Amino acid sequence: MYRFNIKQKSPKNRRFLLETDTALPKDFLPPHNPQIPYFAIACFAQMNFNSIEFLLFLPVVFLAYWFAGSRSKTSQNAVLLVASYFMYMQWHAWFAIILAASTCINYFAGLSIGASGNQARRKWLLRTAVVANIGILAWFKYFNFFAPQLAHFLQARGIHWNTDSLSIILPVGLSFYTFHGLSYILDIYYKRIQPEKNLPDYAVFISFFPLLVAGPIERATHLLPQLKEQRPFRYLQAVAGLRLILWGMLKKAAVADSLATSVNYIFTNYEHLPPLTLILGVIGFSFQVYADFSGYSDIARGAAKLFGLEVFVNFNFPFFSRNIAEYWSRWHISLSTWLSDYVYTPLAIRWRNSGRQGIFAAIICTFILSGLWHGAGWNYIAWGILNGLLYLPLVYSKKGIKSILGNYKSAVTVADTGKILLTYSLVCCTFIFFRAGSLTDALHYIRCICSGIFTHPRSLLRAPQGVSILAYIIPLLLAEYAIMSGKAHIFFSGTVIRRLAYVLAIAVTLYCLNFYNERGVIDFIYFQF
Repeated sequence: MYRFNIKQKSPKNRRFLLETDTALPKDFLPPHNPQIPYFAIACFAQMNFNSIEFLLFLPVVFLAYWFAGSRSKTSQNAVLLVASYFMYMQWHAWFAIILAASTCINYFAGLSIGASGNQARRKWLLRTAVVANIGILAWFKYFNFFAPQLAHFLQARGIHWNTDSLSIILPVGLSFYTFHGLSYILDIYYKRIQPEKNLPDYAVFISFFPLLVAGPIERATHLLPQLKEQRPFRYLQAVAGLRLILWGMLKKAAVADSLATSVNYIFTNYEHLPPLTLILGVIGFSFQVYADFSGYSDIARGAAKLFGLEVFVNFNFPFFSRNIAEYWSRWHISLSTWLSDYVYTPLAIRWRNSGRQGIFAAIICTFILSGLWHGAGWNYIAWGILNGLLYLPLVYSKKGIKSILGNYKSAVTVADTGKILLTYSLVCCTFIFFRAGSLTDALHYIRCICSGIFTHPRSLLRAPQGVSILAYIIPLLLAEYAIMSGKAHIFFSGTVIRRLAYVLAIAVTLYCLNFYNERGVIDFIYFQF
């Protein structure tokens, strides 16, 4: 996830993958005061990627983009801007006000920083813009986490504050487009890019609807140049986009949503289930969140291709990683590289005189921030710290540093099986904290696994509600391995077989999407972040 070459200050030359990333059940949400909803998506969910509304919306935008908006890049960007705000306002109209405010803050901050020749003024402008962005994010995302603790602190000093009187709703996608804006002004400050003078072009970069609510987190150095030019229609690119959308829909509807039923049951009733079922529940959740989020990212990338745009790959077969460093270079790549470039690297440079201890501190701080980015809860902070602690031992070995730098081999051999299984087991241990409703629930879940193993060893042979999880995991693993090894074509050899496979895939996707009539359209997990 994080580089250790502290001399490299710019992410400009970083190589990003440009090839081949969840519904949020109600009982996934942690307990909270109903008067203070934690997640906007619990209240509003109008146009998810896996909804019929979006399947009708996308072709309309596509036609408007290539027919009405094909004359110039200005008209193309105008179509994307209107479509993006229209889609975002389907959750709630006032969310668009926050998006527009964030866009204007960073746009004018970028112009001011770029025009100023005084370093002190540039630094003051940067700090003001960063405080404004973090302030908006902290108010909406972390108020409900810190307010009760602050109220308790004030009450101990005779000051009574009723936090129930405030209802703070988290605008969906706030974390993602805030990081878009932060990277933009930071790149201008470090003179990696020039400020964008065209406000509509910059507004499209921030609000581009396939990326708006759950990423991937784009960079201005990559996406803005594409928006500055008129995009010609490319048939093969559009076909590749449709394939990605189809694959993402299959992962989301056929795997993630199907796993959600068993996983939710296990995590809700873990106190009464045998340890093997609890272990399978964690395994099921790891693949649920992967299929959910990677499915979303594939749909986002596919939709971008339909408009002639290329965005970053967010997942690169992470469950075939041989150590934690390699895992973090394959999982949620856009966030990992963002934190590496804008958090870890500055901290490592600042603390470089402290030697290896400074590197360790930078790693832990970066992972803590990663945990806080995912959610305002002690379980997320524990998840971040645990990942950081698992990461540290790799720093001691040259082999670990090579993996951190991304110099790992892509092919997986039989000899790598043990390393892959060990890495995956460690990842699953961290996912307990990620999935649990609180830090207490996570620790209790782990205690139930351990106590059950030692007190009732025969219970390891029983796994009610758990075996069905494997029926969804194994086909996904086989498909992922075939794609990763470049052997996927053997399943579609022959024109007739290939066409039948496409028809079958489309039929399965439509069948899975029709489930929303019975169980509702399940939101993507990362909408809450």
